[in-house]
Amino acid sequence: MEDIGTRIEKISANKSKYGIENLEAGETLVRLNDGLALKVRRTPTEEELEVVGFEKDIEKLANLLKQEECQQFLVVSIVGMGGAGKSTLAKSVYNRSDIKNTFDSYAFIYVSQEYRIKDLLSGAITQVMMLTNEKKQGLEMMNEQELRKMLSDYLKERRCLFIFDDIWKREDWDRLKLAFLAQGEGKPKRVILTTRNVQVAKYADPLTDLHELSPLGDEDSFKLFSQKVFQYQVKSEERSYSKELEEIGRKLVARCSGLPLAIVVLGGLLSTKEKTPSVWSKLLDSVNWQFNHGPQQCMDILSLSYTDLPYYLQSCFLYFGLFPEDYEIDSDKLIRLWVAEGFIQQRGDETMEDVAEDYLEELIQRSIIQAASRRSDGGVETCRIHDILRDFVVSEAKKDKLLEIHGNNCSTSLNRFRRLAIHPNNGSWIEGGLEKLTNLKELVVHGDLMLHTKALTSSIVKLTKLRLLYLFDPSENAAPLPLVSFSNHVHLYSIFLDGYLEKLPELGDFPPYLTEVRLYKSHLKQDDQYMETFEKLPNLKILELGWDSFEGKELICSVGGFSKLRNLSLHKLSNLEDLKVEEGAFPCLKFLIISECNHLKMLPDGLRQVTTLQELNLFNMPEEFNVRVQENTGEDWEKIKHIPSVTIL
Repeated sequence: MEDIGTRIEKISANKSKYGIENLEAGETLVRLNDGLALKVRRTPTEEELEVVGFEKDIEKLANLLKQEECQQFLVVSIVGMGGAGKSTLAKSVYNRSDIKNTFDSYAFIYVSQEYRIKDLLSGAITQVMMLTNEKKQGLEMMNEQELRKMLSDYLKERRCLFIFDDIWKREDWDRLKLAFLAQGEGKPKRVILTTRNVQVAKYADPLTDLHELSPLGDEDSFKLFSQKVFQYQVKSEERSYSKELEEIGRKLVARCSGLPLAIVVLGGLLSTKEKTPSVWSKLLDSVNWQFNHGPQQCMDILSLSYTDLPYYLQSCFLYFGLFPEDYEIDSDKLIRLWVAEGFIQQRGDETMEDVAEDYLEELIQRSIIQAASRRSDGGVETCRIHDILRDFVVSEAKKDKLLEIHGNNCSTSLNRFRRLAIHPNNGSWIEGGLEKLTNLKELVVHGDLMLHTKALTSSIVKLTKLRLLYLFDPSENAAPLPLVSFSNHVHLYSIFLDGYLEKLPELGDFPPYLTEVRLYKSHLKQDDQYMETFEKLPNLKILELGWDSFEGKELICSVGGFSKLRNLSLHKLSNLEDLKVEEGAFPCLKFLIISECNHLKMLPDGLRQVTTLQELNLFNMPEEFNVRVQENTGEDWEKIKHIPSVTIL
């Protein structure tokens, strides 16, 4: 990928020739795409779209898995270059109802180049067993041998299917086989593995023929392309285009050499353009379509698609390089990180989180990010980036000095680091080098912090140039997040703490110029002087309390409190019953969001006095609460009728 940067520079210099222009801040896809409104119409998930070119492959593999006369242990290997559609084919077979009905238990496991057997075992257990949240948390305390026994005991008398996606080496297969598959015991076991390495496939099961993927033919290639270009018309018969447009489209698709990843990225790019021959012709005539062999075939298209991104999306896209390969990313966490990094542009009266959701939807529409799962309301729950796209992202982000990806050992000069994200399994960064990053401005730590509390605390004290701090510990049973005195951190303006807190720091220990605080799952009690502390922070502008960050029943905002606060969000505070706003509180408040606070009885009377409030959003509140805020008829309407925008959903 050494020539990616040169290609991007050439493409960027010629963008106007083929109709690609960057958007100004605040512009959205609505202006480009035939009236497409991202908030109303979302991109389909991979399962909702037609699987193109693999119909016969799917039937063949499904029939093989269902054969009763097959041996006790059967491995089916799908082999192909990166971007050939191995994962798509495996997922399509896995999702078939007849396959699910054939097996008692099944799990889809992403392996990739860097993995821990313990993590894969835990992931498989949560897929095949119905566990309570408490038992899921207990998996974190178990070692590999205990997890292996737990899974083996459960599956011994069950027909099971495992999909191991993206295995790179023979020794990887040996470890997986030892951990997951006890041959000769219990009922039959079936495995589908995907790999780029033919030797790995032959080694896994020499007796079973390999399933090698070939490039898509011309017709299937164009069908897949048109599906992506017209992705809101899921069925083929709903799509329409002129003969001239089809001819140009076929010429564009021919440049992809039947590689599905290249085709879908090209289709995602053109889905954001006018569907006219002139626009498509400019693209065809202006780009130097010179492909390398193998997986490098799609690099020109990746470069083109990246260059076409509005500038406010480019950093968001490159940020995916921070996450491990094949990692399923929680969209809420991703959005919080984007907001914390300052990537999200203000857009009218919308919250930063709403704008960020639109950004994510646009990246998904362009087929450079995948929606792994969606919530019941249609929003993205988790997402993923293809490993080839991730390689591109890491290369480009390094060139732009946005980020560098290192393992546990790093020979790079540490004092030039400005941003550091530490993900699970990289605790040696905390123990061995964090305090040496003297110029660090942004620190994100995600993982089991209980193992590194002392080292993390002592390091943070010395990082006085920090501007942003985000600590995330997913374990409910973890030790308290480390708290230190930030009184010397004069540059620190944003703190995200996602995890259990024993108590809040004293007022004098907060950074003097702190403007943003977001707390999640901190479980602070009523007697922790919760709001009394926050309301005295002289520069606080944004406060978000979510996911039981506060477990008390009453929040009181005192006279003159929160002198500069502009945005307040209360989300999933399950014990909160009373919210009181005394006269003179919130003199600058503009945006208030209250969502899923299921025991909150009513809005505070003091909102009448908050004349600066421009927008009130009430989401997923109890029915009796919503009745009180109905326009003109609700008991609380008089408290909020002066607010220009009131939204109840």
